[in-house]
Amino acid sequence: MEYKNLEEMLHIAKGKGDRKSEFKLKDRILFLKNNLPPKGHVKDENDFEKLDAIKKYLESNKYLLRSEIKDYQLMNARYDLLASLNLYIYNEKYFAGIKELKRRIIKALAVLPIAAMILLLAPEKIGFPEQRKAELNECYNGKVPLITFHAFNNSGKRYSMPLEEFEKSLPKLRDRGYYLASVSEYFENRFKSSRKPLILTFDDGYSGQPYAIRIIEDFSEKNNDFGKAVILSLNDPLHSLGIEKNPKIYDELRKKGWISFANHTRRHKNLRSLTTKGVLNDITQTYQGLETVLKEDVLKVNILTCPYGILPKPEAIEAIKNYTYQSKYGPVKIDYIFGEFGPEPESSSNSKNFSRWDIKRTSIDNKKILDRFLAEKN
Repeated sequence: MEYKNLEEMLHIAKGKGDRKSEFKLKDRILFLKNNLPPKGHVKDENDFEKLDAIKKYLESNKYLLRSEIKDYQLMNARYDLLASLNLYIYNEKYFAGIKELKRRIIKALAVLPIAAMILLLAPEKIGFPEQRKAELNECYNGKVPLITFHAFNNSGKRYSMPLEEFEKSLPKLRDRGYYLASVSEYFENRFKSSRKPLILTFDDGYSGQPYAIRIIEDFSEKNNDFGKAVILSLNDPLHSLGIEKNPKIYDELRKKGWISFANHTRRHKNLRSLTTKGVLNDITQTYQGLETVLKEDVLKVNILTCPYGILPKPEAIEAIKNYTYQSKYGPVKIDYIFGEFGPEPESSSNSKNFSRWDIKRTSIDNKKILDRFLAEKN
């Protein structure tokens, strides 16, 4: 198919707000528009110029290298592209020569005195951890919203959110002074920004969630102060996040470095209705799936997120505190439980009101609840 026809389809998809189709069409257009050199050695400067053009194109459209490709021909084209870019980097050094290297060294040396002056004369502008923490405490008064999304689609059902509405919410959250904080920042109460922290979680492993992750990436690239962080809370990792269509999805997510995972129990039952043995069995089955897809990163999964925001019985909670999953990579313990759903933001982890065994979240079940959250003064 001619790429012009694809561009017409892309225009229609944008008009409908169909983000999934938009991403896939952009992938196809990229590879059809560019006459890529064959995988192998770059033979002359004409090939080098072609690679240079591709590199510039990709620098302005970085999300294309993260796109999900389900067409095997396009997947092979991507591998060829990456191989060509690696050759580009190698050949760039050859073509640049010693003259360019000298220029870079001189430029770097020129910057050092300036950096030293900034550190000596204006250390408060740098924002060392202690100063950032003090500024942040004044900013958000010790309250941290933890918000949860589920499915991203246009079904109109409970627990579903159109991708375009999620995308529209990000600039609104930024305008209200929020940034996406990692869960480790929250637990340690050592935040990397003077903006208000917001913890984002996606529950149940719906196939639309990788698209929402890409929306976060695209927005954060243009707004560095908003950050990137999300917790993926999974029931059945072997059948989640569209793994049937993209077997490498977990490898791709792990490599990003800013995505955490949580145990959401295998059967997604009301944990209060289960015996202690039933609760632990469900937790173990999910850990078995997480170990398969995350490999050694299963050791980092120390959060239990309760389905429906309902805590287990007190005796089950006590058993969870002493529970250990023995993976082949080492023991895994649960250190935190995300429990009840509620409208109020949670306390900071150093507050006397904070309980690691019942951390509250706000479930964004639909657009109305999202709009209400955005309108509130947290």
